[in-house]
Amino acid sequence: MIRFVTLSLASLFALAPVFAPTGVPVQDPTDVPGAEHARLGKLAGDWTVVSKFSFGPDIPPQEFRGEAHAKAILGGRFVQFDETAVEFGQPVERHKTWGFNNASKKYESTWRYTGSTAAMNLVGTSADGGRTIAGSASFEGGKREEKFTWKLEVTDVDHFSSTLTSPAGDGHPAATFTAVYTRAAARK
Repeated sequence: MIRFVTLSLASLFALAPVFAPTGVPVQDPTDVPGAEHARLGKLAGDWTVVSKFSFGPDIPPQEFRGEAHAKAILGGRFVQFDETAVEFGQPVERHKTWGFNNASKKYESTWRYTGSTAAMNLVGTSADGGRTIAGSASFEGGKREEKFTWKLEVTDVDHFSSTLTSPAGDGHPAATFTAVYTRAAARK
């Protein structure tokens, strides 16, 4: 019994945060927001969104309009988007969180929407300081994992777009979903 208590206390202390002599927790430098977070934070605000779904080269794309409100959260570590639209005759809500993982040096995002109970996870990198982020996206889709390529392009402070592409078996895109964001006038 004494050995169990000793091991449990040792485990507790090993998992405890490191404290400075003043008793204040010391934050790991990789946990502090940096330049990538500041750039993502500039996406905070209100947006109009025009989304296009294309299901192949022979099918005309369908276009939908919506709105988004974005805000920096958790001390500027992430930007949270709350979006609404009507797509295929149904009201849709989306919740997207964007961030940059200092430790992995990758952009990460999680998307959820009212058309599914799954969460899509996106991971990407940028070679141009965050103006273009490209990577992969996936979610568990029942019997298999659904995979996409993903690209975010920031044109300027008032315009950006996000594109998801689903690969077809022959290497060509099976479906493409592009959302174009334009900064809206300030809410009154």
